[in-house]
Amino acid sequence: MSVQSAKQSAQTRGMGNKRVARIPVSTTNEYDKKLTRLSIATGGMSKSRIVDIILRIGLDSPNVVEFIQEQYGAQYEEFHVTPMVVSTDGNKEVVYRSR
Repeated sequence: MSVQSAKQSAQTRGMGNKRVARIPVSTTNEYDKKLTRLSIATGGMSKSRIVDIILRIGLDSPNVVEFIQEQYGAQYEEFHVTPMVVSTDGNKEVVYRSR
């Protein structure tokens, strides 16, 4: 029997064997109020869950990815990615390819 450290256990907890990355988010009061109102409107969904959904939508939207790279990544063009929608067995997934 193997014993996991607390760090190893935390990395695999929550989503089966999928690793969960925790990313702290800081926002302005204005956006915190918007998240709070959206939380109430969705029946009390947690703000962190809403942020997770918004993050997934943004990272899976080729237009959003391209916009962010155009606005904020001009000096690192060699690292830009090309988001592509790939269909596998009827499921669509966005993958990033190096340029």
